[in-house]
Amino acid sequence: MADYVGSICGLHAQNALSPKMSDDQYGNYIKQLDAALSVAKLDPMCVHTASDASAPMKGALQASLAALVYQGGTKIMHIVAAGGWATAPNVELMALEMSVATALVAECSSLVCFMDSTVAMANLVDLSPHSGQVSSLAACSALCTWFSGDHRHTLHLWHVPSKEEWKIHNEVHKAVKAAQIPLHPGCRVSFDFIWVARETAYQKEWHKEFSDPLKRGRGFLELVGLNGKPLKPMTSKGGHGDSMMESFSCIWEQLHDCQDLSCHS
Repeated sequence: MADYVGSICGLHAQNALSPKMSDDQYGNYIKQLDAALSVAKLDPMCVHTASDASAPMKGALQASLAALVYQGGTKIMHIVAAGGWATAPNVELMALEMSVATALVAECSSLVCFMDSTVAMANLVDLSPHSGQVSSLAACSALCTWFSGDHRHTLHLWHVPSKEEWKIHNEVHKAVKAAQIPLHPGCRVSFDFIWVARETAYQKEWHKEFSDPLKRGRGFLELVGLNGKPLKPMTSKGGHGDSMMESFSCIWEQLHDCQDLSCHS
């Protein structure tokens, strides 16, 4: 289904960013973003949106999502909504689906969406089982109806670097941060939020138990991370490749030191 929507119905995802991108390449990408926004503003049959979300994992606030919808150079909708208890990927997808559904109500032949979550962009038309699938189903249903009305309709998804504080995306970012929607009985809860909350609680208890030498064993080898602090047990299976390799390199050096001191492997 995702391949069908992407190849037949005119879906274009613009995600040219890379951690290894040079300054010139990054600058060119920002120029492409600027150009895409300028073209969208000049076309009265083009609707463009900016969406963002905030997902506090603790405290008395629930997740919030926001979308700004423009037609030509005019803002036609400013929406802020509650997201309940949800993780960042869940609520970012909710925000993108909300912006798409709102935009398609307007009469348009082209839709351009700006957001800072590549995960949400990928999940928008992914109908395979995943947390937040209800948002993907709603988006695909609305898009298929819209695309079937005219084969010339197009949807462009643009990834905006968060650090750039870029134009309309910075505006929607400020709107979602200012929302501050309190929790209340009956808030919806995503499966991922429950999983992360439970994992965090278990890991906190693990660290507490691990700090007791009698429970971890007196012969346990203490390793120091890149920040100079002792490494703690964790449930995560990895992170960014470069940082993981640096950590492994640091640990490997410590193991070699231990080997030299003990004269055995």
